Amino acid sequence: MEPHSDIKPHSDGCNFVLTSHLGVDVPEGQCWLQVGDQRREWRNGKLMLFDTSVMHCAANEAAVDRYVLMLR
Repeated sequence: MEPHSDIKPHSDGCNFVLTSHLGVDVPEGQCWLQVGDQRREWRNGKLMLFDTSVMHCAANEAAVDRYVLMLR
């Protein structure tokens, strides 16, 4: 994800698949994912698992790229 960018709230309507993000190169404290009303920061080496049918959005507020490994 590019610096100073965001992904607007959206849902893929697919409630039978879970998505996971593994923080690979994340400027910690400056990148977050919000699913519903829960907001979490990405952390290097940590996995986040979520349901993409729930409205979600994300942001990279850092001055550098953010890299995560996405698995579905």
